[in-house]
Amino acid sequence: MTTNLTEEFVQQHTLMECLKEFDGAHGDSLEKPFEALAKKMIYGGYFEVSNKGKTLYKVYIHTVEFYYHEENDGKIKDWIVYHRNPINGAPKPLFEVGTLHAHVSGIDITFEGKHPNGYIYRASALIRKFKVKEGNSDEFMKFKKPKDKNHPEVEAYPTHLYEYLFMKASLTDIRIQWKDSRFDNVTVKSDKRINVKDERKWSFS
Repeated sequence: MTTNLTEEFVQQHTLMECLKEFDGAHGDSLEKPFEALAKKMIYGGYFEVSNKGKTLYKVYIHTVEFYYHEENDGKIKDWIVYHRNPINGAPKPLFEVGTLHAHVSGIDITFEGKHPNGYIYRASALIRKFKVKEGNSDEFMKFKKPKDKNHPEVEAYPTHLYEYLFMKASLTDIRIQWKDSRFDNVTVKSDKRINVKDERKWSFS
């Protein structure tokens, strides 16, 4: 298991510190460190989107899916990872830890790095579902066409996140910042990732 990434650790550190603490897989399972990171992402903060100092949105993660692929001699493979080396072609450089990677399926929080054993690993968390507060409101928005009509405050289309993070962006004054917050002992539900033929339970909500 990845060193130190326990629920106690993530309660006491920022999300960036937690992502930097991750150093790849050590053993057969990544579910425990991914679960700890999921708790931090779901309960331990939110994205604040502001323009000219005015808060536009606060975006809270509801469900997050993890992806992990070891290059070359690494044993763990996750071939649906978007940002990985092509079979034939030049290796892709590492993303800086904490990069927001926008792609056709949504937006990833990335935390790639070099494993102690020497090979490169790709690690990311797809924001699968999210909730939004507009401006400084204390209430979550209700979406017009939610997938789950019993929970209209949960947006289950991950690509719709583009609208709340980027669509009001200006050339000079937009800012997207993760705001950490404290949380106590919490639980998350684990499951298989959506639309993925893979038995690993790397989805948390």
